[in-house]
Amino acid sequence: KHLSIQGGAVGVLATAPLSLAQVKFSGHRVAALQVFDAGVEARALEVASRLDTVGVDAINASVTVSGVKLDGPLSFGVRSADSTVRLSKVTSVGPSSVVQVQRGSLEVEGLDASGGMRTAISLSSARGVLSNLDVTGFEYAVLGVKSTVDVRHAKLRGARFCGASFLGSKPTFDDVFIERAGSGGGVQLLDSDSEVKTLTVSNSL
Repeated sequence: KHLSIQGGAVGVLATAPLSLAQVKFSGHRVAALQVFDAGVEARALEVASRLDTVGVDAINASVTVSGVKLDGPLSFGVRSADSTVRLSKVTSVGPSSVVQVQRGSLEVEGLDASGGMRTAISLSSARGVLSNLDVTGFEYAVLGVKSTVDVRHAKLRGARFCGASFLGSKPTFDDVFIERAGSGGGVQLLDSDSEVKTLTVSNSL
């Protein structure tokens, strides 16, 4: 608890169960927190970097984070493969992509994100439940490939290409508002089976 970890390649490497609380990471060259074949529970994390790096990097892991601030031009705020990831109360300003999940599952409850260049949340061959999102900018706000994704209570504004795009996926939209999306439109569905409960698209090409 109450740690400040600065510099080096990796701030914390977890290969066994670990709990973190009120930890500030800054200036790491590779990742602030790496989790391999382990479980991590964390709350009140701050990750700041001026480098093209990763905040939380998980492989074959279980990661639960409540309350995380991501600041600066990280390549990924959270990146995972073959993992179970649960995030709540996430604030992201600057990371190119906030969350990338390959295989495994993702739950997001509360995300406020802006300033990214690529995709706010991307899933590939994964299961996702995304709720209470407020995303401004990015190339895509949500991108799913071969995934089952529930998007609930979301405001996706100003995506440069497309607000929500799915390929070979099963998305569900419930209380989703998309505004000022770019040339790809508010929603793009390719070979996908969607369920729409409430979806509003405004001022989008």
